[in-house]
Amino acid sequence: MNVIHLSDAMNEMKGDKPFSIVFVTCDQSRDSGGDIITLENVVLSFNQNAADKAGFEMPEPARTPFNKRANHYEYATRNVRLQNGMIRKFHIRLLEYFNGKKVFY
Repeated sequence: MNVIHLSDAMNEMKGDKPFSIVFVTCDQSRDSGGDIITLENVVLSFNQNAADKAGFEMPEPARTPFNKRANHYEYATRNVRLQNGMIRKFHIRLLEYFNGKKVFY
C-alpha cells in the first residue's frame, strides 16, 4: 500500500498540479459528521496559478459587509477549489487519502 506523510501531502498540494483527496467530515458544534467525502481534480484555493492552468471556473467573490479571517493554520484547515469554482473546506488531520495514497502523521 502506498503511504504518504501529511507534511509531504501538504507540500505537494502547494504545487501547480491538481490533486484528489478523501477526507472525513466532522462538526463538533452541530454533533454531526462521519461522512467520507471524495474530491477529484482540486487545487488549494489560494493557488490561483494552478487553478488558471487547470482551467477552473472563477466565480465572482462573495461580497459581505464584514470579513472574518479563516485562521487555517490555527485550526489546521485548508480550502480547495473545485473545478466548478466552488470552495470546500477540510480539516487536514481528517485527511484519509491524497492522490490514492494513505495519509499518516
